[in-house]
Amino acid sequence: MNHRKSYNHDIYKKISHAQRIGVIYAHFIHLEPMRKMSREVGISYNSIRNIVNAYKNYGRTNKKSTKSILLH
Repeated sequence: MNHRKSYNHDIYKKISHAQRIGVIYAHFIHLEPMRKMSREVGISYNSIRNIVNAYKNYGRTNKKSTKSILLH
């Protein structure tokens, strides 16, 4: 028996930069609750929370993978 967890990758969608800006604006300017935004825009609550936290913690609106470079 195969007990591996399988994921439906069709449910995952890329969140555009404009959508990220909209989420941040609605949350910080209009004080919209994250759960309400999740229902209205069709983005999971966890994604909304990650967008808001990334902006709050790092001031970033985009999701970008970066490599750390250590300078000696």
